[in-house]
Amino acid sequence: MPPIDPGLWRRSCAVHEAAHAAVAHRLGVGVRHIALDSAPGPWGGVASLRTRGADPQAVAVVLEAGAAAQARVLAEAGAAPGEAARRVAQGAAGDRELIAAAVAAGEAIDPAAAREAAARLVAQEQDAITALAAALLDAQDADAGGLGLLMGEEVAAIIAGVRDDGAPTTEEVR
Repeated sequence: MPPIDPGLWRRSCAVHEAAHAAVAHRLGVGVRHIALDSAPGPWGGVASLRTRGADPQAVAVVLEAGAAAQARVLAEAGAAPGEAARRVAQGAAGDRELIAAAVAAGEAIDPAAAREAAARLVAQEQDAITALAAALLDAQDADAGGLGLLMGEEVAAIIAGVRDDGAPTTEEVR
């Protein structure tokens, strides 16, 4: 199976972090920042969220959104399905560990419903995700150290420029 092109992988990682941010914004979960960093590994990233007081199911949806968006962009680009699935699973491992830990701690989370809701919201938020990913890649390209960073205020401004923000509903996360 051919490996995934490094440029496509980099873009898919930006999309992964952008999806966390766009879906978090949509569901009222605060975003501190999103980052894309080539230093620790091949284009790893992070989404720092404000989850205190947030609905646990909404947080699970936000965590699953990264994998849903990344899988979508790799599939649309024609990446080999087995390799894409393996790489997406690696990228989502930390997110899914957080969900499993919350479930183990007794949080009322339905992981399967979170994955389904994430896929729906990623489709609905595609324009915001695309805009955020492009801004994140631009920020990384502009930084001499290879760090792409968007602060929460920047994330909100980019999203506001793409769409009118609707209030989240319980149906969106369940």
